[in-house]
Amino acid sequence: MKIRPARAEDAAAVGKIYCDSWKTAYRGIMPDDYLDALTPDDRTINPANYLVLESEEGAVFGLANIGASRDKERPDWGELRAIYLLPEYWRKGSGTALFRAAEEELRRRGYDRYFLWVLVENTRARRFYEKMGMRLSGPEQSFSIGGKEIWECRYERELL
Repeated sequence: MKIRPARAEDAAAVGKIYCDSWKTAYRGIMPDDYLDALTPDDRTINPANYLVLESEEGAVFGLANIGASRDKERPDWGELRAIYLLPEYWRKGSGTALFRAAEEELRRRGYDRYFLWVLVENTRARRFYEKMGMRLSGPEQSFSIGGKEIWECRYERELL
């Protein structure tokens, strides 16, 4: 497996990763009709904000979306916007490798701390981030998807 910066030609694979992982991870959290309607074409990417995880055969099966904070209250922070793997690669160490690479890239870009938002009900992801040393911080916030209010909480970590 190899982690590398995304390229424009990775867009279809990234779309599939988002689509498949959302349909599995968020089932029971987000409305089924919303998830069932997702297609890989629903996602567009700026390759400069992505790292991808590639198999020995060259198939992209994981992604990390990183960049500058989108939070006006944290302008000098980095943000880990997403880590997703195709579900068949969950719990095999790939997420840990991708997480560490995302941290290293944030550090390389000059950030000494970063945060992420995760769905409150996504206990699998929350356990993962806590295992990786992230600390729950700040208030929760909500947004609406498919007519349902979804809550997310913020985790943060210093880059040492």
